[in-house]
Amino acid sequence: MLLLWAAYALSGAGVIKPLPLTRLALIAITAVFLARAMCFPLLRPAFPENSMTFWWVSSGICLVIGLVHLFGLVARWSDL
Repeated sequence: MLLLWAAYALSGAGVIKPLPLTRLALIAITAVFLARAMCFPLLRPAFPENSMTFWWVSSGICLVIGLVHLFGLVARWSDL
């Protein structure tokens, strides 16, 4: 899944040829990353074996990736 998402990011950046539904896919991918970053308190009870360190680090990573995707999406919006 992450490889597919990376392909859409590269497509949106103009590095590879355009993929189908690039704009819609990038919106969805960005939303998933940002939602995962923000909703960890709701997810935590489903995975009680994970430590708080895991939740903070993984949520931070998702937040950074989501913000990078959002920045790229806004910057290239008119080109998509």
